Amino acid sequence: MQELNMHVIEIFEKGKVLEIPAHWDECSIEQLNSMLKYAFQVSVGKLSYGEFRLQVFCLLTGFQVAPKYQYHNRLGLSDAINENLYKLSAELCSWCFLESGSKQDFKVQLNYTSIRNPFPCIEISGKHCTGPDDLLGNLTFAEFRNGLSIMQDYFQCIQNEEIAEAEGLLNTFISLLYKSEDCTKVELYIKQAILIWFCYCIHFIQSEPIVIDGNELDIFLLFPKNDSPSNQTKQSLGWSGLLFEVAESGIFGNVEAADQTNLFQILAFLYKKYLDNKKLKK
Repeated sequence: MQELNMHVIEIFEKGKVLEIPAHWDECSIEQLNSMLKYAFQVSVGKLSYGEFRLQVFCLLTGFQVAPKYQYHNRLGLSDAINENLYKLSAELCSWCFLESGSKQDFKVQLNYTSIRNPFPCIEISGKHCTGPDDLLGNLTFAEFRNGLSIMQDYFQCIQNEEIAEAEGLLNTFISLLYKSEDCTKVELYIKQAILIWFCYCIHFIQSEPIVIDGNELDIFLLFPKNDSPSNQTKQSLGWSGLLFEVAESGIFGNVEAADQTNLFQILAFLYKKYLDNKKLKK
């Protein structure tokens, strides 16, 4: 998680100092859940971007609109307050989205950049089901591989506008991660938020150092970003190819046993093998 970098608001008249989150990692789980719900309301057109920022500002500051304010606002007597709230929310709560385009073609995209699972536990058919740890820490290699495969199929269906198939895949994806049979009644924004978080975790694993057993390892070196023939071959084999590579070593047993090994044990082994190969080349 990133270093804390809270926004600070000073209310001189009351002698108060408020700290509000400037990143997802600084929010409570309850705040995360509400903010993601608001964010997906923006994506489906139920909430404007400006309204989203105001909602989040009130959520993070604990600011409550008094009945007197609402009465004055309906009469058009609160313009100065509205303007100040709008400016503060725009300045302090825009980090949740990426903004692009011109004034005429303005677009926003949710910017969830945290390895922290925003929904560590969800209710499914009356049962509380626990999901993956932060950064997918407790997944087996099989769960990770299967989750990745379902995710890729889901995005392919979205691209092809195969909506019914995509919804089915999303339910299968959540069922896999939360070990539940039926996820159809879980709210859509929760399922989509978990999917986005899973995507970011993959990006993080492939681009940032990771601490495993107290040691910071440059696991991202296993995923070169160049287009050399050797890299293209490795990418084409995918994660299943890595599974067979691990199984051949025998360190975790056969293919089935390796597949049930913790994801980060597998990655740590592959990283050690990568370093050993570099030493041999020297």
